[in-house]
This record gives sequence, C-alpha cells and structure tokens, in this order.
Amino acid sequence: MKDKSKSDIKLVALGAALALAIMVLDFRSPQGVAGGAPYVALPLICLWASNRRLCIYAAVVGSALTVFGYYFSAPGVAVWVEFANRALALFAIWITAALVMERKKYELAIEFSLAQQNATLESTADGILVIDNQDKVLSYNANLKSMLKIPDEIIESSSGVGVLSFIRGRLENSDAFRDTDESWTSEKPEEPEILEVTGGQKFVMTINPLRIEGVRSGKVYCFSDMTAFIEAETELKKAKEELEVKVRERTAELSKLSHALQHSPSVVCITSRDGAIEYVNKRFCEVTGYAPEEAMGKNPSILRGDNLTDDDYKQMWDTILLGSK
Repeated sequence: MKDKSKSDIKLVALGAALALAIMVLDFRSPQGVAGGAPYVALPLICLWASNRRLCIYAAVVGSALTVFGYYFSAPGVAVWVEFANRALALFAIWITAALVMERKKYELAIEFSLAQQNATLESTADGILVIDNQDKVLSYNANLKSMLKIPDEIIESSSGVGVLSFIRGRLENSDAFRDTDESWTSEKPEEPEILEVTGGQKFVMTINPLRIEGVRSGKVYCFSDMTAFIEAETELKKAKEELEVKVRERTAELSKLSHALQHSPSVVCITSRDGAIEYVNKRFCEVTGYAPEEAMGKNPSILRGDNLTDDDYKQMWDTILLGSK
C-alpha cells in the first residue's frame, strides 16, 4: 500500500511538470496550433496511477488550462475556430479520462479476482499447480512446495517441465505419473492416480483441463495428501481381518461346545431366568420323552414326577432363578 502511495506521489509530480510544460507551450503558441489537445496527456498518464480519483483531478486541471489557453494564447486564427478547437480538446480530455477510469475499474476487478483466486489456493489443504499450453507455470500454492518439498529455484523458474520432472524424480512409482501428449489434448478430467513419494508419503493426483473463455489453455494439477487416510484404511483392513479370524475361532469353539452338549450322556436343560426352557440336549429327550419342540418355552414343572421330592424341586427352581447351573 505504501509503495502504491509513493508511486502516485511521483505520478502527481510528473503530471504537474507535464502540465506546466504544456501550459508554457500553449500560452506561447499562436491560437490554432494545438488548441489545448496536448492536455489529453494529463488524464492519460493516470493509467499508471493506483488511485482512480487522480484521473478526475487530471481532467479538471487539463480542462482549466485549456480554457485559460483560450484567453491567454497569442492570437492566430478566427475566434470561432479557436473556440471549436478548445471545445474539441475538452471533449477529448474527458473522453480520455472516462476510458482511463473504465480501464482502471477493469484492472481493479482483475486484481480482486486474482486476490480471491490466491486466497482460495492458499486456503485449500491440497497442493495446486497450474501450467499453460506453453509449459509455463501460471500459479501454485505454498502447500505444493511444502508437500512435495520443491526447491524455490525450481518452482520460481516458471518451467512446467522442470517442476513436473522434479516431482516425478521423487516418486517410487514414477510410472503412475501420467503426463503424455494425449493428456494435454484431452478435454475430460483424468482418472486420479496414487503417487508414492520417497519417504512413505502417498498422494492422489488429479489433472483437470484449464479453460479460458471456453478454450483449453493448460492443465491444473491437484495433489491431495492421502498418507494418513491410506494408513488408517490399511489398519482398519488389518483389524477387520483379525476380527474375522477371532469370529471364526469363536464360532468353531461354540460349535464344539454345542456338539459336546448335544451328545453328552448327561441330561442337559438350559432355561431363561423366568424359567422357560431354551435348550435341551438329545439325552434329555431320551429320558423325558419330550421332543425339543415340545419342551421349548415350557416350564420345567413338566419334569416333576413322583420321584422328585419337594426339596429337590425347590432346589431346581432356586438354581433357575439365580441364573446358575
């Protein structure tokens, strides 16, 4: 900001000197020689000003000097001719001022757009590299340099080949880095590729066409650091495999236990805490005469017979209600 202010101050000094020189020339020249036209230079030099208002000030000063020149210049041509010349000069001064201000407005819009673009590039977590059709680096962000450890002298050389060659040289799987002639002429985004950088880092690289006013003008490279994600995915896959092994082992153990219970020589009857029969083995069915589907959900009281004393029956129910064997 300070640099722009200093530049405007220098421009004002240059404009003042130029206005003085033109005024001296105008006042000493006979009417009809220039007619105030040289004052167009005052708003014109404001093309290099950062403050748009300087153009208005320059046009006002140029207009005032044009009018003064009408009265103080040496006689030369007819009054109406000089008047017309001065009027046309005023018209030219303000048309020039309007055009310069419009251009400054356009430049300001471009500057704002570039600032937004740079802010977006720097705020993203990905590394971004933009290269045009002439193999020139148009833009990049700080993440690209830090993620891929690109030296300043390479990235600042503006050589797309140099930057891409450096990146390719750091890869363990350099064949995955696609940058063929076909990729430059393709109009569609290319499929992402996983790049393995020396040191263990893994990046996903995507390449998209750069279009300016509908014309393909280059390529945009996007590098996403997927190291943590891929490592987490690998750990998750490993944990899943270990869990599947444990499930298979536990399933085998339960299958063995079920087989042992089913073929045990002892009567086995498993109930819920409410006393409903949930499981009976083969020996139970042989001794009691109940089929499994007949016993399921029934109360163990169906087993009470003449040979079961009240104490044994009470002990059986106490065991069921305690939830123990």
